[in-house]
Order: sequence, then structure tokens, then C-alpha cells
Amino acid sequence: MKTQIVIGCLLVASVLNVGCDSRQLVNQQEKAVNRPLKEVETPIHVLQVDPTKGGEFHFKTGTVLQIPEHAFVDKNGQTIKDPVVIELEEFHSASDIFLSGITMHYEQNGEDESFESAGMFRIDGSCNGQEIEVAQGKTIGVQLASATKDNNYDFFQLNEKTAKWERLSSTFATENQTKKALSDSIQQAVKSTLKSTIPDLPEKGALVLDIDVDYRKYPQLRDFYGLAWQVESSENAKEISDVQWDYSSLVSTGSGINDFKLRLSNNSVIKEVKVQPVISREERARLEKEYAKARVEVEKAKSIALENANNEYNKMYEFQRNLSVNGFGIYNCDRVIQYEQPVAIQPIYKVNGEVLNNSTNYYLISNDNSAVSQYGNAIKLDLNRKNSLLFVLPDGKVAYATNEQLNEVVEQTRKGKDNQSIDLKTSLQPIKSPEDLKAILNRI
Repeated sequence: MKTQIVIGCLLVASVLNVGCDSRQLVNQQEKAVNRPLKEVETPIHVLQVDPTKGGEFHFKTGTVLQIPEHAFVDKNGQTIKDPVVIELEEFHSASDIFLSGITMHYEQNGEDESFESAGMFRIDGSCNGQEIEVAQGKTIGVQLASATKDNNYDFFQLNEKTAKWERLSSTFATENQTKKALSDSIQQAVKSTLKSTIPDLPEKGALVLDIDVDYRKYPQLRDFYGLAWQVESSENAKEISDVQWDYSSLVSTGSGINDFKLRLSNNSVIKEVKVQPVISREERARLEKEYAKARVEVEKAKSIALENANNEYNKMYEFQRNLSVNGFGIYNCDRVIQYEQPVAIQPIYKVNGEVLNNSTNYYLISNDNSAVSQYGNAIKLDLNRKNSLLFVLPDGKVAYATNEQLNEVVEQTRKGKDNQSIDLKTSLQPIKSPEDLKAILNRI
């Protein structure tokens, strides 16, 4: 006896936007949030905040929360003074949005449209395990990380009772200054190197002096054994050699190893000459060996630091959208999906030779993985972009159709051939993490 397969389907397509008159819509009474893979845990930022002080909180994505003081009240409207827990969950990629289960449908002019997102988030709060609210007259600032600089996105809040998005305002993208500063520091670090501070050997015939050094003032000279001082020129050497000096002192003229001068004085004259430290050949050989060893260690540490900085840079989005909210909930920067050359297809999907149930719901990911829409039957593809399908099976594994398979169905449909079918390919392992899903999406 054949086993009936009931699955969720993820459609990876660039543009697919079908009105109520041309597609099978998912039940409008479906929950506003209905996670397709409830077993897969998604990352959540958890903060402990002193509500009497508030604060500014930065996240690796580039998002920033700005919480004012005395911003929260309990269910009775009383200002909260005990520590509160704030949860922030961000959704930027197709896998983020899909795993969230948050509806991306929007009713506009009587038509059911699909959103594409420039950044979505959920924010919630509690105190001692009890729900809290944002105090009247208070707002939480949100500099939301965003992957796009386009400004034609509006700011919406999801009404979770009606499963409808409600427009709040327009949004504008600005460059993420933290990411820019990080980029600048990375470039500077790449160019940096360990400079040698080893004194030179004395020149032949030069005047070399033995000068007492105050190592408390010049600790950078402490590690040089047998340190002596060479007078800069023969003229200076002659001038100071023929005079009896009562006092002498070493004076720094800069930050370099050779930036020194010797100040000499007696009852009648004060003389300053430039000097530089010099060492013996044996001492220089010892220092060069130590320098080579230190350089290897510095370059190793630099490599690790650059790797960490680049990882931090790659996790951070290039833009931010400056928003504010006066309550907890789900918010989204959205615009209605537009498409150029839609083609409707309704193939038969098979897994291991078995036809999938006609009532199966599936999900469309479009426009550079920024939109997820749920469908129950026919789909439309934009042939200008790469499209693929990803099905989530009951056992947590996935099946998928490639762009080539979908294009073949389109071509055969145009030739008048009905009942086109696609034999879906299947993965070996179930999806257990967001990374597993991203790996599948990147592969197809």
C-alpha cells in the first residue's frame, strides 16, 4: 500500500506574484505565525536590561537597539524597576523568513499580494517571567540591519489576531557606519607591519659617546646592551670635542629610535647636537634574531585578528533603517513584489515515484531571497531569474527541483503538453539547523 505524502514546499524563485483571481491561496484564517519546521531552533538575541537606565545595544548583524530609561510597565501600568529580559529575533534571508513562519501576504486594493523584505524583526519583553509593555509615551529605537539601500520600502507591524500587516511609515536606508569603520580598520591592519627598532652599527671614524640614559624616561632603550651614542656629523663632533662641558642630558625629539639630541652646557655656552643610538655587531645580531621571532608571532596574531574581523564584517549588513516602535511585536520593512515576465505552471510533483498530495502548501522565495510566500497549488515564475523549488518532507528531509527542470516544464507547457511532472531530488539528511537549510538553498 502506498503511503500518502503530505509536505511543505519551498519555492526559490525570483518573482512570483499572483492575484486572488489566478492562484490558490492559503486559507486566510491561517495563523499569522506558523513555523513549517518547529524542531529547528533559530537564533534569538537575549538581553538583560536595567529599565531604570535603559541603554544602547549592538548586535553582530549591525542592528542597534536604543532603550530609554523607565520604558516598561507591568500589566497594571506600574513602572518596572526590576531587570527585564528583552528578546530580539531578526529575519533577513529566505531561510530566516521561511523558518520564522511569519506570513508575507498583504492585501492591497482587494488583491492578495506578496511582500519582499528589507529586514524583519520580532521584539518581546518580560520581567520575572511575566509579560510587560512599553510605557505610554516611550519608544524603542531600532537601527535595523538591511541588505539593500533601496528606499521604496515601508514599515509595517503584523496584527497577529487578524494575520494582516498594518503600515506604519516609510523607511530610508543609511550606510552602516560601524561596518564602514570596521572596513577601514581592516584595511589599515592589512597594511601594517612590525617595524624594526634595532639601532645601527657605528660608522667608521664617527664620534661615539658613552651617555648615561634615564631609562625611566626612555624605557624603549632598556633592552639594548652596550648602548652608545654617535654624533650626527664630523663638524658637530669637532665642535663638542674641543670643549669642557659641565652638564649633559639626552633629549627625545620624536617617537623614532633615532630621534634624540644631546644637550651640553657649561658656564658660557649651551650646545645641542643630534645623536643616535648605536650598538655592537654582536648585539645587533642578537636583536635581529629576536626581531625575526617576534615578527613571526606578530604576523600570526595579526592573521587571527584579521580573520576574526573579517568574520565580524561578513556577518554585518551594509545598511541600516532607522525605526522606532512603541510596543512589542513583529515588524517588517516591506514592499509588494513586482515581476516582469510571469509564466504560470502547475506541474505534478513526485518523490520516489509517488505523487504529492494536491492539497500540499508550498512557499515561494523571491527577489534575491528576500520574500517568502505561501501557496497551495499553481505557481508563476519569472523567466528572467533563476528559479528552484525546495520541498520539506515529513521526516525533515528535503526534496527539490532545479531551475533546469522548471524551465523544461515551462517549455513543454508552451508547446501545449499538459500534465507535466517533475521528479524531485531528495537530500540524504533532514534539516536540523538554519545552516542546513541555507546549504540547500545555496546548492540549488
